[in-house]
Amino acid sequence: MCHIGFIAGSPYTWKMQRAKWTTLSSMESEYFAQTAAVTTLQAHEPLYKFLDFKVTLPIISFCDNETAVRVADEDYSTKRLKHVRTRMAFLKEAIKRRLVILVHIDTAGNVADIGTKPLGAAVFHRLREFLVWT
Repeated sequence: MCHIGFIAGSPYTWKMQRAKWTTLSSMESEYFAQTAAVTTLQAHEPLYKFLDFKVTLPIISFCDNETAVRVADEDYSTKRLKHVRTRMAFLKEAIKRRLVILVHIDTAGNVADIGTKPLGAAVFHRLREFLVWT
């Protein structure tokens, strides 16, 4: 699981860790990562206010799972997702409050994949440029 926060094109927060849960689908694992990212964003809100840092809401959150983006945007539920309902409700509430927007991004452009997938050298070095300037 990985999420990276950027401000003005520079990474300011990131978390890469092994998931504490065994997910049943890739959509579910994306939901877990997105809820972790929104939780981090909510935790940083008082810091932004204290530093008088102007944050324009909603924050754009990129997700490479198209189904997760669709389920978050629509009023969609199924018995197969019953065990994920709490996370779905949390994420949908954040979207409804205009705190965050989920946007689909192709896997080739997802910087968070650097912390979750084995990437080829070409893709790794291209994504690394977003994190480290040499």
